[in-house]
Amino acid sequence: MKGKAMPNWCENVLYIKGPLQTLVPIFESIIDINDEVGFLENLVPIGKWNYGTAVEEWGTKWDVDASALDFKLEGDGMCSIEGSFNSAWSPPIAALNTFCNNNQATYAKLYYYEPGLAFTGKWTSEDEDEYYEFSEATSSTIEDIIPEDIDDIFGISESLKHWEESQEE
Repeated sequence: MKGKAMPNWCENVLYIKGPLQTLVPIFESIIDINDEVGFLENLVPIGKWNYGTAVEEWGTKWDVDASALDFKLEGDGMCSIEGSFNSAWSPPIAALNTFCNNNQATYAKLYYYEPGLAFTGKWTSEDEDEYYEFSEATSSTIEDIIPEDIDDIFGISESLKHWEESQEE
Protein backbone atom coordinates (compact mmCIF):
# COMPACT_ATOMS: atom_id res chain seq x y z
CA MET A 1 0.00 0.00 0.00
CA LYS A 2 2.96 2.31 0.47
CA GLY A 3 3.12 5.02 -2.16
CA LYS A 4 -0.25 4.20 -3.71
CA ALA A 5 -3.05 6.75 -3.96
CA MET A 6 -6.09 5.27 -2.25
CA PRO A 7 -9.39 5.17 -4.13
CA ASN A 8 -12.54 5.11 -2.00
CA TRP A 9 -11.65 4.33 1.58
CA CYS A 10 -13.40 1.47 3.30
CA GLU A 11 -12.99 1.86 7.04
CA ASN A 12 -12.55 -1.41 8.94
CA VAL A 13 -12.61 -2.30 12.64
CA LEU A 14 -11.25 -5.81 13.22
CA TYR A 15 -11.07 -8.30 16.07
CA ILE A 16 -9.36 -11.69 15.56
CA LYS A 17 -8.96 -14.20 18.38
CA GLY A 18 -6.93 -17.38 18.10
CA PRO A 19 -4.08 -19.51 19.41
CA LEU A 20 -0.78 -17.79 20.15
CA GLN A 21 1.06 -20.00 17.64
CA THR A 22 -1.31 -18.84 14.89
CA LEU A 23 -1.54 -15.10 15.57
CA VAL A 24 1.87 -14.18 17.04
CA PRO A 25 3.74 -14.61 13.71
CA ILE A 26 1.15 -12.46 11.96
CA PHE A 27 1.42 -9.70 14.55
CA GLU A 28 5.23 -9.87 14.51
CA SER A 29 5.10 -9.23 10.78
CA ILE A 30 2.86 -6.20 11.36
CA ILE A 31 5.28 -4.57 13.81
CA ASP A 32 8.47 -5.44 11.88
CA ILE A 33 9.13 -2.33 9.77
CA ASN A 34 11.59 -4.33 7.65
CA ASP A 35 9.02 -7.01 6.82
CA GLU A 36 7.55 -6.19 3.43
CA VAL A 37 4.87 -8.89 3.60
CA GLY A 38 1.53 -7.21 4.25
CA PHE A 39 -1.19 -8.17 6.68
CA LEU A 40 -3.51 -9.76 4.12
CA GLU A 41 -0.59 -11.54 2.46
CA ASN A 42 0.19 -13.05 5.88
CA LEU A 43 -3.42 -14.20 6.27
CA VAL A 44 -3.88 -15.50 2.72
CA PRO A 45 -0.69 -15.55 0.63
CA ILE A 46 -1.19 -14.75 -3.05
CA GLY A 47 2.47 -14.37 -4.04
CA LYS A 48 3.21 -11.80 -6.70
CA TRP A 49 0.44 -9.20 -6.61
CA ASN A 50 -2.22 -9.46 -9.29
CA TYR A 51 -5.41 -7.36 -9.26
CA GLY A 52 -7.79 -10.22 -10.03
CA THR A 53 -6.15 -12.59 -7.57
CA ALA A 54 -6.11 -9.96 -4.81
CA VAL A 55 -9.79 -9.15 -5.23
CA GLU A 56 -10.75 -12.82 -5.36
CA GLU A 57 -8.59 -13.99 -2.44
CA TRP A 58 -8.69 -10.91 -0.19
CA GLY A 59 -11.90 -9.13 -1.19
CA THR A 60 -9.95 -5.92 -1.85
CA LYS A 61 -7.38 -4.96 -4.45
CA TRP A 62 -4.43 -3.97 -2.22
CA ASP A 63 -2.97 -5.15 1.03
CA VAL A 64 -3.68 -2.91 4.03
CA ASP A 65 -1.65 -0.82 6.44
CA ALA A 66 -2.19 -2.74 9.66
CA SER A 67 0.12 -0.59 11.81
CA ALA A 68 -2.83 0.52 14.00
CA LEU A 69 -3.65 -3.05 15.05
CA ASP A 70 -2.84 -4.09 18.61
CA PHE A 71 -1.98 -7.44 20.20
CA LYS A 72 -3.54 -8.69 23.43
CA LEU A 73 -3.06 -11.87 25.46
CA GLU A 74 -6.43 -13.47 26.18
CA GLY A 75 -5.28 -16.33 28.46
CA ASP A 76 -5.36 -20.11 27.98
CA GLY A 77 -2.91 -19.91 25.07
CA MET A 78 -5.16 -17.51 23.17
CA CYS A 79 -4.54 -13.96 21.98
CA SER A 80 -6.20 -11.34 19.83
CA ILE A 81 -5.32 -8.79 17.20
CA GLU A 82 -7.63 -5.81 17.08
CA GLY A 83 -7.88 -2.29 15.78
CA SER A 84 -8.69 -0.38 12.63
CA PHE A 85 -7.38 0.06 9.10
CA ASN A 86 -8.56 1.24 5.70
CA SER A 87 -8.90 -0.92 2.60
CA ALA A 88 -9.41 -0.10 -1.06
CA TRP A 89 -13.07 -0.04 -2.12
CA SER A 90 -14.28 -2.96 -0.03
CA PRO A 91 -13.60 -4.86 3.19
CA PRO A 92 -11.20 -7.84 3.17
CA ILE A 93 -13.90 -10.34 4.07
CA ALA A 94 -12.61 -13.00 1.67
CA ALA A 95 -9.16 -12.98 3.32
CA LEU A 96 -10.60 -13.22 6.83
CA ASN A 97 -13.05 -15.95 5.83
CA THR A 98 -10.30 -18.06 4.23
CA PHE A 99 -7.96 -17.49 7.18
CA CYS A 100 -10.60 -18.56 9.72
CA ASN A 101 -11.64 -21.57 7.63
CA ASN A 102 -7.98 -22.66 7.44
CA ASN A 103 -7.42 -22.07 11.17
CA GLN A 104 -10.41 -23.63 12.93
CA ALA A 105 -9.52 -22.29 16.38
CA THR A 106 -9.74 -18.68 15.20
CA TYR A 107 -12.65 -16.28 15.34
CA ALA A 108 -12.89 -12.94 13.53
CA LYS A 109 -15.32 -10.04 13.57
CA LEU A 110 -15.09 -7.17 11.10
CA TYR A 111 -17.13 -3.98 11.04
CA TYR A 112 -16.80 -1.98 7.82
CA TYR A 113 -18.01 1.32 6.39
CA GLU A 114 -17.55 2.76 2.92
CA PRO A 115 -18.99 6.30 3.00
CA GLY A 116 -18.34 7.11 -0.67
CA LEU A 117 -20.42 4.20 -1.92
CA ALA A 118 -22.79 4.37 1.09
CA PHE A 119 -22.57 0.84 2.45
CA THR A 120 -21.67 -0.62 5.81
CA GLY A 121 -21.86 -3.93 7.61
CA LYS A 122 -20.60 -6.51 10.03
CA TRP A 123 -19.08 -9.88 9.23
CA THR A 124 -18.10 -12.63 11.65
CA SER A 125 -16.49 -15.98 11.00
CA GLU A 126 -19.52 -17.64 12.61
CA ASP A 127 -22.39 -15.78 10.89
CA GLU A 128 -23.46 -14.40 7.54
CA ASP A 129 -22.30 -10.98 6.40
CA GLU A 130 -24.72 -8.25 7.51
CA TYR A 131 -24.57 -5.75 4.63
CA TYR A 132 -26.51 -2.47 4.48
CA GLU A 133 -26.78 0.15 1.74
CA PHE A 134 -27.91 3.63 2.73
CA SER A 135 -27.46 5.95 -0.26
CA GLU A 136 -31.00 7.34 0.11
CA ALA A 137 -30.89 7.63 3.91
CA THR A 138 -31.14 10.79 5.95
CA SER A 139 -30.04 11.34 9.53
CA SER A 140 -33.62 10.63 10.61
CA THR A 141 -34.01 7.40 8.57
CA ILE A 142 -30.54 5.86 8.91
CA GLU A 143 -31.42 4.31 12.28
CA ASP A 144 -34.11 2.24 10.53
CA ILE A 145 -31.53 0.91 8.05
CA ILE A 146 -28.38 0.08 10.01
CA PRO A 147 -27.98 -1.54 13.45
CA GLU A 148 -27.04 0.60 16.43
CA ASP A 149 -23.69 -1.15 17.01
CA ILE A 150 -22.49 -0.26 13.50
CA ASP A 151 -23.72 3.33 13.84
CA ASP A 152 -21.98 3.64 17.22
CA ILE A 153 -18.64 2.47 15.81
CA PHE A 154 -18.59 4.72 12.75
CA GLY A 155 -20.89 7.60 13.75
CA ILE A 156 -22.81 7.33 10.48
CA SER A 157 -26.01 9.05 11.64
CA GLU A 158 -23.97 11.86 13.19
CA SER A 159 -21.99 12.31 9.96
CA LEU A 160 -25.22 12.45 7.94
CA LYS A 161 -26.61 15.03 10.35
CA HIS A 162 -23.50 17.23 10.00
CA TRP A 163 -23.62 16.90 6.22
CA GLU A 164 -27.31 17.86 6.13
CA GLU A 165 -26.63 20.89 8.34
CA SER A 166 -23.78 21.99 6.07
CA GLN A 167 -26.11 21.79 3.05
CA GLU A 168 -28.57 24.16 4.74
CA GLU A 169 -25.95 26.90 5.14
